Amino acid sequence: AVPSAAFGPLASLAELYLGINSFSGVPKDAFLSLSKLSRLDLKGAALSNVTGESFNGLEGLRTLDLSDNRLSRIPTAELVGMNRLEELALGQNDFDSIPMGAFAGMGNLRKIDISGSLKLARIESGAFSANANLEEIVIASNKALAEIQEGALSGLPHLRKLVLKDNALTTLSDGLFS
Repeated sequence: AVPSAAFGPLASLAELYLGINSFSGVPKDAFLSLSKLSRLDLKGAALSNVTGESFNGLEGLRTLDLSDNRLSRIPTAELVGMNRLEELALGQNDFDSIPMGAFAGMGNLRKIDISGSLKLARIESGAFSANANLEEIVIASNKALAEIQEGALSGLPHLRKLVLKDNALTTLSDGLFS
């Protein structure tokens, strides 16, 4: 697991890269002393689980990369306190769907990248409904993604870039954006 007390003396740390390791989880309060952290990269850290307390103290975090891990679901409740989060990467994980309100509590998200997931098959209606500030969504190279439900991408008035390439889609619903 990510060491829980190791970062105590690093209160001024702004960026932390812990990816491509073999952590199984992130313990409670692992980053509690890192209130100035703006970027946390856990890409490829072999995480299968994060808890609500895993990210305590990271209220100022702006960029979080949890891609290329073993997460079996979108960690909605665990990330709900990250009000300043602007960029989130969750690709290459083990979840099979993106449910309604998957990113609730993250109203400042500007960019989300969910690419390269082998099991992602469905994006449900209202998946991004709590994220009206999104400007960029990248959903690419998800070989099992065959369904994006009607209304899945609705309520996104600031969306400037949408990437839906290299998936298993055969059609897009007329009501995808409404």
